[in-house]
Amino acid sequence: MGHVKADCRSRRISDKNSSRRGKSGGNIVLAIGEGISKKGKRHAKCNLTLAISNDSDEESDDWILDSGSSRHLVNNASLLQGVRDCEYECHLADGEVIKLSRVGSVVLTVKAEGHKRDVTLTEVYLAPDLSRNIMSYGKLKRKGFGLVYDGTKRTLARRSNGEVVFDIKMENNVLYVDTVAPTRAGTPRDVLMAILTQDSTDVSAMDVQIGSLYHFHQRLGHLAYDTVERMASDPESGITLTDRARPTCISCAQGKQTKNAQSRKDTGVNSPIDRIGGVICSDLKGPMTPKDRLGNRYLVNFVDHKSNYCCVFLAPTKEKAAKKFEHFLAFFERQFECRIHVLRTDGGAEYANVDLFCKSTGVARQVSEARSQASNGKAERMHRTVLNMARSMIFASRLPVSFWGDAVEYAAYILNRSPTSANAKRASPLEVLTKHAPDLRDIVAFGSVCSVYRDPRKNSLARRSQVGIIIGRSDETKGYRVFLQKENKVTVTQHVKDIETLSEAQNNQLQRALDYEDQAGATSTETATATLMSADPAPTLKIRRGKKNSKSWTRAAHRTRSAAKRSQASGVQEEPSRDESVVAHVFERDPNNYGEAIRSSKREGWEKAMREELEALEDNGVWRLIKRPSGSNTLHTKWVFKTKTDAHGDLERLKARLVACGNEQVFGIDYQLTFAAVMDMSTVKVLLALAATWGVPAKHGDIPNAYVKAIKEPNLEILLQVPQAMEVDDATLKKLGAASTKELALKLRKSLYGLKQAGRLWSQLLHAKLCSAGFTQCVADMCLYWKRDGKDTVVVVDLLATGTGAAAVDRFFASLASLSIKDLGRVSKFLGMRVALDGEGGYVLDQEEAISDLLQEHGLTNANSTLAPIGADCYEVQPIDSVQLEATSTNGAPTIRDFQSLVGSLLWVARCTRPDFAFAVHKTTRQTHQPRLHDWKLAKRVARYLKGTKTMKINMKPRDVRCASTKLESFSDADFAADKSDRKSLTGGIVLLNGMAISWSAKKQGGVSLSTMEAEFVAASEIARELLGVREMLIEIGMAPELPMLMHVDNQAAIRQLEGEASSLKAKHNDVRVKFVCDFARRGIARAQYVRLELMLADLLTKALDPHKLATMRTLVHLGLNGKS
Repeated sequence: MGHVKADCRSRRISDKNSSRRGKSGGNIVLAIGEGISKKGKRHAKCNLTLAISNDSDEESDDWILDSGSSRHLVNNASLLQGVRDCEYECHLADGEVIKLSRVGSVVLTVKAEGHKRDVTLTEVYLAPDLSRNIMSYGKLKRKGFGLVYDGTKRTLARRSNGEVVFDIKMENNVLYVDTVAPTRAGTPRDVLMAILTQDSTDVSAMDVQIGSLYHFHQRLGHLAYDTVERMASDPESGITLTDRARPTCISCAQGKQTKNAQSRKDTGVNSPIDRIGGVICSDLKGPMTPKDRLGNRYLVNFVDHKSNYCCVFLAPTKEKAAKKFEHFLAFFERQFECRIHVLRTDGGAEYANVDLFCKSTGVARQVSEARSQASNGKAERMHRTVLNMARSMIFASRLPVSFWGDAVEYAAYILNRSPTSANAKRASPLEVLTKHAPDLRDIVAFGSVCSVYRDPRKNSLARRSQVGIIIGRSDETKGYRVFLQKENKVTVTQHVKDIETLSEAQNNQLQRALDYEDQAGATSTETATATLMSADPAPTLKIRRGKKNSKSWTRAAHRTRSAAKRSQASGVQEEPSRDESVVAHVFERDPNNYGEAIRSSKREGWEKAMREELEALEDNGVWRLIKRPSGSNTLHTKWVFKTKTDAHGDLERLKARLVACGNEQVFGIDYQLTFAAVMDMSTVKVLLALAATWGVPAKHGDIPNAYVKAIKEPNLEILLQVPQAMEVDDATLKKLGAASTKELALKLRKSLYGLKQAGRLWSQLLHAKLCSAGFTQCVADMCLYWKRDGKDTVVVVDLLATGTGAAAVDRFFASLASLSIKDLGRVSKFLGMRVALDGEGGYVLDQEEAISDLLQEHGLTNANSTLAPIGADCYEVQPIDSVQLEATSTNGAPTIRDFQSLVGSLLWVARCTRPDFAFAVHKTTRQTHQPRLHDWKLAKRVARYLKGTKTMKINMKPRDVRCASTKLESFSDADFAADKSDRKSLTGGIVLLNGMAISWSAKKQGGVSLSTMEAEFVAASEIARELLGVREMLIEIGMAPELPMLMHVDNQAAIRQLEGEASSLKAKHNDVRVKFVCDFARRGIARAQYVRLELMLADLLTKALDPHKLATMRTLVHLGLNGKS
């Protein structure tokens, strides 16, 4: 390793010439010195402390490893590469100064464990006066390398992993690098890398990242050889390749091998795919969910490679789908006068049944490789294209998803007539086949509402048109496929007028033409209403502020489409078709937000509705425009849109409601108390029963914008953001000191829909108005008010009024004139119920429209109806691991929200007018928060039952009651230990007023009953509470029922218990709340009476009845078609 300066024996030599190279037997002494430039600037230290023996006058290419030198030095200028100038002076021990004026890189070929390798040294200084080349060990050590001794063997290795860089040999106690003579100069690439890889502190960066291409391929995670070579070519990578051989890497083959590129052997001038019919590719898709309207779950396509012509067939099974090739072959060959040569499919087993047919017809079969979609890529891509179009058409038309089959066929029809880049000159498939451009004039939007000619046959006064929905074209009869909602069928006809494609003037002319009969001269009073699907961008409704009428804003002018005038002529008129008048309601849902409203086909109607709403709010002084205070809680607003229809389902008006986002309110800041009484539906039926008993038709009223008439709490400040559809002019902005409407707010003076306290404020206002008019609030139901008006009595529930005299009812509406109440006349529709007179002094109630909406919303319009809402299997205990519904779904499966929405709609219908499926709905509500697939299927079955019975009406007509008398009775029943999971019983009961059903329920008992008698006793007690509540209501309004009120029970032991005649030992554990009915029985207010099982009305609410028994029970509760029981 040489020696340090302090031990140098040659320091005492004063002869300067003794240090000169070329003196025989002399030594060169290199002392520690500091390089000083000629300009006096200091440079990095150059420590040279090795005494080198000179045995020859010639320069040597040997490299000495010196532990005292801080720089690499070379004596041969030809070895130095990438040379650049420098200004260093190195002082020797005897005072001699060596000038170092050049620095560069040197590539050495060294031996490492007997193998040759290249090593590049950077920052090597040229010292031509030295007889030996010097390699600084200190610099190598700082780079992480060190000497390794193994007996007499010495090597320089990397300390981190022991990798040997080169071997070292010792001669005369001096360490030499084992180089291969002569040392070769570096290649230009190595030199360039050496120059670029130097560090900024001029410290030598020895490039020891060396090795073969295969070596770095493995070290770098089996990167591609090309990538490794590109990395090595980058000077900053710090790696050098010694061998660029590319051996096969077995590990890469095992981990990376992919399929070869798809062969194009069947392309070329004379290839089969360049002939029409040469190659037909086919693919099958399915099963699709849900089934289409015809029960198909699979679709199969056949695509001609030459023309890209596509045929799509639908089938219920895979086997039938594949057999469609027989139909396609006959059609294609005869239609286009060609021969099919090859049928190419995947390896699906469903195509096996066409092999025999292909052999008999001479069609070759080609089967693509397994899991190699590219082999049959054209058919695969065609499926994607067709289904993308079909989905878009379904969503745009708002038709049920079950129409996907029609959409798929229509998509293929359109694609065959559309240009495609796959054909030369972007010709359409039909143009390639027929040499003529196809006629596109018969293509209309899928789901277009149209008028269809209807044959009057022998009825010359019948309507000549009906409304339909275009769902495709038919090649067989050259007509349109039209879905007729009224008849629930699809017809093919050429006699179609597509209202969507007509201009406004033509549309009005068509609607007038539909009103007039051509030959009889009679006219219909209704026009065919159609939904006009417009894709044009709609302008924003603007409400600008101005000075007119001292209001802060005025309404922008708007355009309204002229409505078709209805003419009336003498003669017999046919009852208007309901389906024609509610097409828009059925097939175009109400907008969910402002954006949808202004883009809808009813844009102008919704704009008018929004303008009317804003005018009403301004007229009522609901708000004041201010600059929004910083840090205030400003609520968002939302537009709610609703299509209002009358009792017959005909369009009445479009309603837009501006509501506040109450979910953003903060307690104590913009709301406090929120409680408001909620009306019970049984109270409404009590009022209608009284109207039928008194013979005075019930009338109802409406208070426009009722909630905004109530004054806001004075101690609260509620701010709203400026709503959509309202703009503020520049003058107002400047006056308020705001740059835009975002800096403004609406400060509420009155209540507004959507606020948490809005219901409470309106209830308080109405209560004050009714009390000032002389009405008294009922204790039993806070929503019912009554009044003695002379000899008459008036009863009011939510502005639905009746009384013993019609004049008294009229005076009620007059007393609320300050609220701008509108007298709507005899009630025809109330809270979603259609109310009609039965012609015999009674009422019939139904919810046909609500049921239709329910079925439409949940995609059950075309579901098969069932005769009973629930089957006997409802008593089976479902396994714990049964399929649970998820909160979200990506494959079309029902979600928890879907189930809750459907069950909520069913529950509302059951509570209002349909006791016949109350038991089934009760079963579905058991797992509302964690529903299972079984619960979803049960809810769908109930909906299917409603589909077949949606026209049923419940009749409210007094039966066999003496004048001015009131008879109140109840029927109760129990299903002992009905729930097998916890053995709790089920209570069912119904309350009748003068023979009319006014209340019913089916619910699970709170505790476990120990016997049938106890279950029946508990059921009778629970229904008695409802019975006594109605009695208290009737007593308040002066209609006290006859006593005793009858409680019909079909269990003798329970009757004795209710009458207090049985021993109390078997019932002493019952709660006092249950036994209270015994007190009423002893006082003669109520009396239990036995009823035979076949006459027990409550069986309808506790058991899964077969269709025959169900029909009998419906008759007993006066539920039937047209209200006839």
